[in-house]
Amino acid sequence: MIRIPEAFLDYQSPLVSRGWSDFLLQRGIYGPLGFSSLALVIPIFPKSMNVQSIADLARSLSVVDAVQVPDDTLLPFVNIVYADLWSTIVREVNEDFFFHTWYINTIGGTNAYSLPVETGTTVGMVAGLGVSVKYRPTGEYVRLRQSRVSSLDRDLDSYTVSQSEADPFFILGDTHILVFPEPTESVIGGMKLYGVRASTALVMTDSESSVAIPREYHHLIALGVRAYIHESRGNLSESESARAHYEREKERMARHLSERMLGTETSTMPDLSHLS
Repeated sequence: MIRIPEAFLDYQSPLVSRGWSDFLLQRGIYGPLGFSSLALVIPIFPKSMNVQSIADLARSLSVVDAVQVPDDTLLPFVNIVYADLWSTIVREVNEDFFFHTWYINTIGGTNAYSLPVETGTTVGMVAGLGVSVKYRPTGEYVRLRQSRVSSLDRDLDSYTVSQSEADPFFILGDTHILVFPEPTESVIGGMKLYGVRASTALVMTDSESSVAIPREYHHLIALGVRAYIHESRGNLSESESARAHYEREKERMARHLSERMLGTETSTMPDLSHLS
């Protein structure tokens, strides 16, 4: 009896998707008229996977083992594909999909603040969506309007003190945000920065909750990694085919998530409390 690993089947198809049927056909397991007379076990993709499972799936799809493609070789491929799926969701589905709020301590007499970058305890930001500032420890947060240096009619520094707290604005730079007027008092958590958080690099021991794209699409990471594995081993034809398959599945993901965001379905997202 031939057993087909979970890696070879598409959970969204009642039988086998075109990509997997091609894979099985090449190996004499699946024929033009359907499955061969050999007994088969047909499992489905799990709806969530930890990083080690994704790596194992990628190797199974590429018909290699951990000796041929060890974890330290495979992990950079995992993170490249993970970042690509993340940016696809932000760009094509909704930038609010990975919405996050950062609290920044304000300092009296300072109007320049660094944008969040990824650390062991903080997630990075890839796009700013809004800023609110509390000018007094007991005051309320005030939403700032965004402005540009080119739209100002006076020297930038002149707004640091003269701008009214009733009409504050901010300018978003590459690494810093400028707030006008500058706070006159230091306030813990005095600034709320709203934005799109960056993907966090995965490590091989990460659990499924760390793979922060919708759980039903965790297996797409393995599909993309398969193309890199083939390319690294000089199998350019297989790499091209695997990449085309990944791109088709990525487009289907974006289309499905877009329809779901507009409809009544809800996204199946992992627990992100450990990133707060």
